[in-house]
Amino acid sequence: MNNSIYIDIGNTYVKTLCQGVFDSYLSTEFDINRFKDVYSKMWLSSVNTEFSYDENPKIHVAKTSNSYKTLINHYEDYHQLGVDRWLNLITAYENYPKKNALIIDVGSAVTIDYLESSGDFRGGIIMPGLSKLRNSFDKFANTSSNILSLDLKKNTQDAWNSGSSHMFISAVNEAINQFEKQFKIDKVLITGGDSQNLAPYLDKSVIVEPYMTLQGLKFYSEYVG
Repeated sequence: MNNSIYIDIGNTYVKTLCQGVFDSYLSTEFDINRFKDVYSKMWLSSVNTEFSYDENPKIHVAKTSNSYKTLINHYEDYHQLGVDRWLNLITAYENYPKKNALIIDVGSAVTIDYLESSGDFRGGIIMPGLSKLRNSFDKFANTSSNILSLDLKKNTQDAWNSGSSHMFISAVNEAINQFEKQFKIDKVLITGGDSQNLAPYLDKSVIVEPYMTLQGLKFYSEYVG
């Protein structure tokens, strides 16, 4: 039996996978040490620079590389590609073989990456997530990531949240449209903490994959051993 746990540490949430069961915690409440005597291996992916843990030989930290099987990372400096994006690419490569995939990860930041059916990762873009966008103007600042309808609002906070929702949705839709003009796209995959909130507002049919990074971490662990 595989007695490993897979842990994806984001800025807001920590997600785990063990024995096929996914779970989620607030990053501020998560303590990795609670698992050290339970599992033989702890596979870790983290983009949270404030997260710390005690050194432990059971902990294996995923790292971005220039290749995975026939998946090729064409980033100018592959070390600069966030490990979450790399693991998402691995999941797309494994779960949707020989497909041209657009991968959208929606969280504190939004990343949109393009993977060719050949296994070549050509690059992507990064933009602020909705909570960061809403926090960008001091007078109306808040960190809500709830999407509000675009209609006439009768108070300033709702007006700001509605307007920023529209800006955010429009930016993602436009990015998808521009990529479709430049590249052949068979699948649009969306993941991340806010993926299920955003997906219904997108013009393009998308596949919601809430745990792409964790799936990629498991594939990664099986590959590196």
